[in-house]
Amino acid sequence: MQKWNGSLLRKFDDTVDGNASVGTAIVVRNTVGNTLAVVYDVDDVNSVQKNNPFITDDFGRYSFYAPNGKYTIEFGDGSDSIDITLVDNFDLTGYDHNDFGGRNPNDGSAHNADDIKTRRYAIERILQDKLNGELLSVLDFGAKDDDDGSLTTTNSKSPFSEYFQYLNSIGGGKMYLPKTNTGGYLLNGDDTTPITSPIEIVADEGVYLRIIYSGGITNSPFANNNLKYNRELLKIQHNFGFNNYGAPKAGLSPSATLPSIQSGNGVYTKPTSLNGLNFVVVDLSDPDNTIAPVTQGTDSITFNGTSSTVCAMKYADIGEETVALCRNPAGGLHFAGVKTLNGYSYYSQNTVTQAITLVEKTTDLADVTLGVPYTLMNQQRDLFNNSMLSVRIITNRMYSVMCNGLVVGTYETRSDITGVIFGTENAPSGDTAVSQFSKISGSKGGGSKPLRVISCGDSISDNDVQYSPYRYMSSIMQTSGQQIAELNNISKSGETSGQQLVRLLTIGSGYDYCLIQVGVNDVQGSIAFATFTQNIVDMCNHAISIGAKPVVGIPTQWYSLAEANANGQTGGQNTLNNDTGHTYRALLIRAVASTGAIINMQSIKNMGAVTASWLDSDIDGVQEDSLLVDNIHPTPYGAMMIGLSWAESLWGAINGNGAKCSEELDSVPISWLRNGFGTVTRPSFSDGKLNGRIDLGGGASAEGNPFMQLPKHIRPINGVIQPVVALTSGGLPSGIASLYIGLDGNCHGFNIPASTQSLSFNDIEVLSKALK
Repeated sequence: MQKWNGSLLRKFDDTVDGNASVGTAIVVRNTVGNTLAVVYDVDDVNSVQKNNPFITDDFGRYSFYAPNGKYTIEFGDGSDSIDITLVDNFDLTGYDHNDFGGRNPNDGSAHNADDIKTRRYAIERILQDKLNGELLSVLDFGAKDDDDGSLTTTNSKSPFSEYFQYLNSIGGGKMYLPKTNTGGYLLNGDDTTPITSPIEIVADEGVYLRIIYSGGITNSPFANNNLKYNRELLKIQHNFGFNNYGAPKAGLSPSATLPSIQSGNGVYTKPTSLNGLNFVVVDLSDPDNTIAPVTQGTDSITFNGTSSTVCAMKYADIGEETVALCRNPAGGLHFAGVKTLNGYSYYSQNTVTQAITLVEKTTDLADVTLGVPYTLMNQQRDLFNNSMLSVRIITNRMYSVMCNGLVVGTYETRSDITGVIFGTENAPSGDTAVSQFSKISGSKGGGSKPLRVISCGDSISDNDVQYSPYRYMSSIMQTSGQQIAELNNISKSGETSGQQLVRLLTIGSGYDYCLIQVGVNDVQGSIAFATFTQNIVDMCNHAISIGAKPVVGIPTQWYSLAEANANGQTGGQNTLNNDTGHTYRALLIRAVASTGAIINMQSIKNMGAVTASWLDSDIDGVQEDSLLVDNIHPTPYGAMMIGLSWAESLWGAINGNGAKCSEELDSVPISWLRNGFGTVTRPSFSDGKLNGRIDLGGGASAEGNPFMQLPKHIRPINGVIQPVVALTSGGLPSGIASLYIGLDGNCHGFNIPASTQSLSFNDIEVLSKALK
């Protein structure tokens, strides 16, 4: 007799019972014949039999005793079940010894009586080892690591099958593969044993498998994507002529996954306290005119935000992160973002529905209003009015908003940023307070809200591939504070960009990013260049239309079958058109540029040289690692490098790392001009500097008269005097004039030479250091 203990848990908690599956029907059947099994409550065949079926207790637990044998346990309506084998060390009566390797592993024939007696002793030893706490290995089931490539050595297919069945029967565990001889185990023939429990392959260094089978994911347990490995395990696909590998880190927790994309990068961030006097209050419907605050002190500024979009605003340098608390007790939409030369942009949250919205308004351009996923962020501490908000200026046209240090969104504006804003929209009543503000220099970004990502691709990133680069990406990203709440991988082996486009067009809104890694099959199939690039453009545009930022990877590289065979590989993929891949890659970059999407160049850079020469290289003192399993699909190591490239690209997209200032600068708004000046040419203002020209052809005298007035949030607290070049109508220098910017923001020209028609500004700092 043997006792079986089990418990059932629900996927989601019940309000009364938690996650325990209470009162669930349990049926125990004999696996052979499917009849109801005889079960007991105690270890005594003479005791009263236990009712069958029976139910789980108040904690979802159940147990029974039964004679040795094979049983099927059904749960609930019988749609879910498990198969178990009950055996103990002291009673093997009636047990089918063939199930534990009672057949010759080489020819499958039944053992004779002496063989069975010997096998029975082996089973007893295995079970006694288990009772003593010793670990089982594949050797205990009859396998031998004596492969020498000749195919005449021990066929360990059946012992491996029995080991998998055993681990399935006990709910999973570790399968140990020791190295005692050559380290090679030969598995010759198809094995359809399913993997029904979580199993990790733990192999000694130097262990490998030589597998001969007909292919497919059901004809070898080692083709199952749910297996985990403690190391990269070489699987020689003998009859296919190339190697495959067990992936060592696919599906492991982030703590077991390196590298981190932040490894080795120190951060120096220095805070400075701000004062309420550093801010001004504006209504964004009329941002050039300030509003008197209700209160303005050393650590707060308050204002009436009823039925309007009102905010506290201050100037911020590129690279600076401004932190504040923003709260209106009556509710309304709370927001944080930036003021631009020709409008504004912010991320707002409805504190009742918790919905996040991105807003941008820029003069003469269409308004942007876009819903933003805020997945899993549903606690009080995640609400804008109950958290620490911050705005980080990345470039002159890019910023990110963070809630409790996690990036809510990063956005590239269509006008140059002049300041940061915190406020409320349509508060039902009362005053809005912005308080406890600071600025931080040296901020580089970091974690983000949980992300929803959709990913496209082909056989390189298909979910059916155990070491899909996207799997590695998600683990690596979590080591940098970025969780993936959903990874919808629509990649499909063999598909071209056109076929992936069709799949993508069925996807709706609700995603933060769309990752696109296609093109290999377009090259293989000689898809027309124009068709390929249009597919890329259409994929990017659809992603943008559903609110998902597109990131496009460069198609990976491969080598020809002839190259592989010349370097010792006897099989592989009959790859085509390797000589035209570079054209597709170059055209893809141009297509991505036309849409404003992001390019992932690291997908080919991280892999280094993809060459068949690695196949037979033997470089003294160098440990090399293959990049491809055949001559086109990545090994676990190659997939890691591609996965790292995606983690790097997403981390960069979230935090704007590597982003450069826009070379296209806006002219200052007409509302800044005074006395009729600047009607022909106006300077730009970006990153606290004036550049370009202002014409002095107005009706007033240019000498000493203000030609422009800066808005209040970027006025200096000390007067600024700078020399500037004066120009004639032909654009030639007429001499040097003096620019004076007063505390009221008025900009004057003094000592202007005769015949001057304009003043030229070249990175003129209009803000004093004290203000910054």
